[in-house]
Amino acid sequence: MRKKFVVGALFATLVATLAGTCAARGLCSYTGTDQLGADPKFRPALKQLLRNKTFQSGAYTVNALDRVVLNMVGPPGKIEALQDGMYLATACRYRDCGDKVALILACPNRVVAAAIVDYNARPKLAVFSSNRSQSLKAAVAKWKTAIEQETGMPLEVEWHRQQER
Repeated sequence: MRKKFVVGALFATLVATLAGTCAARGLCSYTGTDQLGADPKFRPALKQLLRNKTFQSGAYTVNALDRVVLNMVGPPGKIEALQDGMYLATACRYRDCGDKVALILACPNRVVAAAIVDYNARPKLAVFSSNRSQSLKAAVAKWKTAIEQETGMPLEVEWHRQQER
């Protein structure tokens, strides 16, 4: 009986520790964008960054928040650790992985940048962020290079700077 109690107590401690670690890391605790998109804290964090933000896609004005959400429900993308405690989450649209987005997350629950690949008119990477740190620029450049190598098409980076809130 005592052995079952000790094993049960150890298991409960392990679960509580893991839950505390995930809660402390918030949005950064996931390994895939499908998990990230299901977190109830994700959409408010994304809205805080992209509320009322648009970009030109050829002759069309596109809502950045709608484009990111549309891509987040596609095949699960990966989330990888960057410098400075930030994470890069990449995803693509369901049945159209030419349409891609990337998010830079700051733990626990902040989206500090969103990047959207747009091939309409001229190929570009629209980046929304008020953060211009070297690590953020390096993450965007690395992702841009990977896409250019994958597609064979050069992308122009278009920064959409916004005020800190």
